[in-house]
Amino acid sequence: MDLIGLAFAFLMQNPEKAPPAALYASNPSQVYVSNRQKSFTDLARGILQCYHPKSKFEVADVIERPWRRQKEFQVDNSAVIHIRYQGMTGASNKMFVVLMNRKGQVRSEVIGDTAADPLARECELEDWKSKTS
Repeated sequence: MDLIGLAFAFLMQNPEKAPPAALYASNPSQVYVSNRQKSFTDLARGILQCYHPKSKFEVADVIERPWRRQKEFQVDNSAVIHIRYQGMTGASNKMFVVLMNRKGQVRSEVIGDTAADPLARECELEDWKSKTS
């Protein structure tokens, strides 16, 4: 499934059933997780690769759902995802990304990042996209 599709699937699911945390991915062959957790992990990895293509994913979890500023941004559904990763220098970093859905479109917004290297702004989720885009 593509990144846009994963974002839609995540935001459209019942918030009470959202995975509380993705599992560490250092040895994925030995990790048994539900399909929902796998999809969330794939989504978090995809978001990280969009903004920091040379980074190594460690773990991610949903820290706020819905986002407290959801009404201000006039979105229908949202979640804040915390992603911990290893940067290009090998240092441990974390980023906070809001995933938002509005009128059949989805986008992300980085609201915090500890990496010294700049974000890659060509991420496909940086602008509003529909599932069929």
